[in-house]
Amino acid sequence: MNFSVPYISALFRRECGVTFREYLIRVRIEKSCQLLRGSKMTVQEIASCVGYSDPAFFYKTFRREMSVSPDEYRRKNQMPSP
Repeated sequence: MNFSVPYISALFRRECGVTFREYLIRVRIEKSCQLLRGSKMTVQEIASCVGYSDPAFFYKTFRREMSVSPDEYRRKNQMPSP
């Protein structure tokens, strides 16, 4: 289709209001929150499931986006077991 990367990036930002990178981070963090609340997976397993190969980078990104660590988030938001 011969569209350049900068053109696609600008189009995405204009239509969605955020960059693709910001959107991807938001989607990954939302999914990790679901998994932290409703599964017994380790934080490292969750990091891998949502696309982070480096658990330390996942921790840093999660804390920046959510203002708490993944472990703190889990403790505060875990669903009660039936």
